[in-house]
Amino acid sequence: MGINVLVSYQLINDQGELLAFKVTPGNVDEGKPVPDLTQYLIGKIFGDRGYISQELFEKLYEQG
Repeated sequence: MGINVLVSYQLINDQGELLAFKVTPGNVDEGKPVPDLTQYLIGKIFGDRGYISQELFEKLYEQG
């Protein structure tokens, strides 16, 4: 019997308000939910370096 693991990703602003969230299976790459969470944001995004690859950086840069 396997163990089911879920991971929750939250996007908050500088006031601590929740802007977006996503729950994924535990085996999903950490950077994969980022485009969905940030698709309606404009401006700077700060996060753990482990979440971003060069490809993701370029995609986010093009989004603005």
